[in-house]
Amino acid sequence: MRRTTNRSMMHAGRISPCKPSDLLRRYDIDRLYHFTHVGNLPSILRSGGLLSHAKLENRSVDVRYASDTLSRNLDRAKNLDDYVRLSFVTNLPMYWKSVYRHGEGTFVWLEIDANVIDRPQTLVSTLNATDNFALIGEACDIVSKIPLGLLAKDIGLADLNDHQKRVVQAEVLVKEFVPLEMIMNFDAVTGGK
Repeated sequence: MRRTTNRSMMHAGRISPCKPSDLLRRYDIDRLYHFTHVGNLPSILRSGGLLSHAKLENRSVDVRYASDTLSRNLDRAKNLDDYVRLSFVTNLPMYWKSVYRHGEGTFVWLEIDANVIDRPQTLVSTLNATDNFALIGEACDIVSKIPLGLLAKDIGLADLNDHQKRVVQAEVLVKEFVPLEMIMNFDAVTGGK
């Protein structure tokens, strides 16, 4: 995994601090997504937000995973198990696979404020992070390599070619924790509890 340290962007001949959320806003992307089993909502509330797999294990939090063991092992092998994974779209193959395995209504989509991409140590992956061809690095360096115009449309999987189906699985990887206040629809999915 290539990690880069360029923390600035060139704007009109001057260097300014990198703020990947500004690029997302140019494509009207104001939120990112995370799907979870409805049974996890109480522990998300108790934890004050979304925790990485490593944090969940360290705290012995009982979790109903959408991902399978292979996916979590691949994350661990790539040193990505201490990141919360967020997507740009809701139409993901993994979501539909999970719904098929566990049933309709078992999972909810959490909408995360896109400003989370500006948090320190946040990474971006051009494909699903477990994909061997994914380019993973600091958000400032990688977000511009993703076809944000395609992701902003959240097109149905049936309307995408094979390459696009991989591209829409691009991810934002937030180190350790996404705070509850960045989950824009938490009250709506929990009924305000």
